[in-house]
Amino acid sequence: MPGTFDNTVSSAVAEVVAERTDHLFGLMGNGNAHVISHLTRQGFPFTSARHEAATVAMADAYFRATGRITAATTTYGAGFTNTLTALAEARLARVPLVLIVGDAPSTGPRTFDIDQTASAQALSVTTLVADPANATAMTHIGHSTWLCGRSSLWFWPFPTTWQPPR
Repeated sequence: MPGTFDNTVSSAVAEVVAERTDHLFGLMGNGNAHVISHLTRQGFPFTSARHEAATVAMADAYFRATGRITAATTTYGAGFTNTLTALAEARLARVPLVLIVGDAPSTGPRTFDIDQTASAQALSVTTLVADPANATAMTHIGHSTWLCGRSSLWFWPFPTTWQPPR
């Protein structure tokens, strides 16, 4: 799938997802619709959820069942905050996954935006904000780190071997 997308942040994020995972779990909103659209138009496997927490829980379970890294996506703001419990569980269990979330526009936050980066940092989850200035460079990020979402991408380093917490 590399090289099949147009030149937007959403397509750059979609290309990174397509190169490094084999499934996407998500709940579509206006903050992630273009990423989902880019991937599903190319036939990338997508499973829709009924709640934002379920997107992360499904990605977590997928890794635990298959050993393969996957991605979850939801929209920004309240959609993102609904993922925090499942994201905290995955982080505490050291399950490698990526959560792709929309973010405030590059022109500045709106009245309903929250500080998603601070929320993720409270869980010890690293955040990478993909914007027009760095979207192309994201396609060259190694497998040892991942992304979270102007589209914001939430990530943490993947362990070389996964073991359940003791």
